[in-house]
Amino acid sequence: MSRIVAITGNRNCHDQALVTQVMAAHLQETDTVWVGGSAGVELLAAKQAKAWGVETETVLAHWKEEGDTNPNAGRERYQNMAENCDVVLVIWDGLDQPMTHLIQTAIECNREVHCYPWKRS
Repeated sequence: MSRIVAITGNRNCHDQALVTQVMAAHLQETDTVWVGGSAGVELLAAKQAKAWGVETETVLAHWKEEGDTNPNAGRERYQNMAENCDVVLVIWDGLDQPMTHLIQTAIECNREVHCYPWKRS
């Protein structure tokens, strides 16, 4: 069965081994990986998924709408990911508020959610 697996986390995390380990524990061959296109976890996850031949899609935030700046674009992107995926994998330090919103929304939508700690060095 094909699933959509959203993978996100801290932009400052550059631990490819951790990202690969988390992905290996949860991804299936038929899954599609969704990332938000940010540096850190999302970039590493996209790189690893492509190396494994797993379909990857980037879900971008819409920072400009009709010429105006949208300050809620990142939060809206996370909301979209949480509402429309099957599984959420998060690697983070527990401090980022938009990430907290993503996790809460995914839980409210009855998504499978896995959070992995990452400690800033």
